[in-house]
Amino acid sequence: ERVPIDPRSDVWALGVILYEALTGALPFAGASWMELSAKILAAAPALPSSIEAEVPPSLQRVCLSALARNPEQRPADGEKLAEAIEAALLDQGGAGRARQLGVLVALGLVLGASLSAGYWISRREGPGESALLETPSPEPAETAASARATAAGSDLAGIEELLPRARVQKSSGDFQGGVETLDAAYALGVRRPEVLGLRADLYRYLGDPPRALADLNEALKEAPDSLDLLALRAQLHRQQWRLSLAQEDVDRALALDPAHVSSLLVKANLFAARGEGEMGLLIIHKLTTKHPERADVWSTRAALLGQMRKHALAELDVERALELDPKRGEAYVVRAAIHIDRQENALAKAAVERGLEVDPGSAELWTNLGVVRMREGDFLAAIKALERALEI
Repeated sequence: ERVPIDPRSDVWALGVILYEALTGALPFAGASWMELSAKILAAAPALPSSIEAEVPPSLQRVCLSALARNPEQRPADGEKLAEAIEAALLDQGGAGRARQLGVLVALGLVLGASLSAGYWISRREGPGESALLETPSPEPAETAASARATAAGSDLAGIEELLPRARVQKSSGDFQGGVETLDAAYALGVRRPEVLGLRADLYRYLGDPPRALADLNEALKEAPDSLDLLALRAQLHRQQWRLSLAQEDVDRALALDPAHVSSLLVKANLFAARGEGEMGLLIIHKLTTKHPERADVWSTRAALLGQMRKHALAELDVERALELDPKRGEAYVVRAAIHIDRQENALAKAAVERGLEVDPGSAELWTNLGVVRMREGDFLAAIKALERALEI
């Protein structure tokens, strides 16, 4: 029996994308059109949490409701689905998958009237990872270093000046220049962990986690007990929503030094990512007393308070963080998020733009920019911003 195609067909297609964003897999797969159609008509998709254990229950419910076989059980249209996603994200404090789900909200608003039941079939031949979630393999470090060493190394007096030069470039915001300086050191045979760790941090600012992780893994082979390297890798894992790997590095670092500040900050963020923000705040409150001079302590507490919708307190911590370090990208993330919650789009845009000047590799800032662009009605720019967040 034929039934009219209405917005709930679009919701089902968006449910497929949501499922893939949460799990990295498609809800249905088949070797032929007949097999695929049979599964869509008769089989229930596996629970997202059975594929990716850290999928929040609230998002799983939204996803499965969008994929309901009975249209009456789905959200009425793309706008209702977007509202359900937003409510689920608020339930999770805005953590983790928010940057991925922002893309879905944008797609729902922009493409709601144009998607159809045929959308799924057009995607059938690529049943693996979503194209939006694919990350290119990092170029081998030796190849990249050799290509850039000639240009970057010709005016360098000696290997020992490379590391200080790269640090200066990082502090001035010349992240690519810092990478090229350290590439020259790498090409000259310098494999010291501090060189690789600094280059990894620069790659993080440039929004290139694969290369950052490759450098950190190599550095930790030489210095397995380096607290700073372990904390940086834990931070990258957390940003990529690999919470169990982040926890392993944090536990390892804190076993070596229970007072290591950078590791404690990541630990607090891990509590927040799991919906235990109060536990994270207990850690941070102690650090603000012991280390009031550290901008990262104040910006982390601001982020936790912001997730808990304690905006006035978060704003005070943002101001303190930026007084200590005007280039603290995380502080601009929190400031932008507060303005977005208050529907203050112009102020949110200003905070995002300033934040991207100092931290162009922040997925959170690109996500916030996507939200700002959507509210401005510039949906193409919104999707581009959110795709950049996904790349990172």
